Amino acid sequence: MSLEYYKKQMVDLRAKLQKEKDAKKKDNEYYASLVKNASSPSSKASYRKSKIDRAASHDRQIESIKRQIENCNYNGHAHYFPIGSFNGLTLTAANDWAKSVGCKKVTDKEIAQISRGTIF
Repeated sequence: MSLEYYKKQMVDLRAKLQKEKDAKKKDNEYYASLVKNASSPSSKASYRKSKIDRAASHDRQIESIKRQIENCNYNGHAHYFPIGSFNGLTLTAANDWAKSVGCKKVTDKEIAQISRGTIF
């Protein structure tokens, strides 16, 4: 997929994330007003439970969108593994070329994610 596709997807996902955060805030205010204006202790307890459940649902959705953003960000870049200087100039030139075409150096954290914890 093209880099432009990933850029558009990132914009869409960030907007979706902000929309979900706003929805969480709005629902939280709504349920808070229901709790405040409830006439009986049992309805207050029910509204509190609903408020907690709804907030947890929003949190799960927000985390899901964050993972999608992370995945999109990862897929939108060319990655390379640092080669080192085993063969002197040739390997250094390869690393320089990778940088010049927009590749980024893969960190140990990314290696662990790619290999699911097993680094060879």
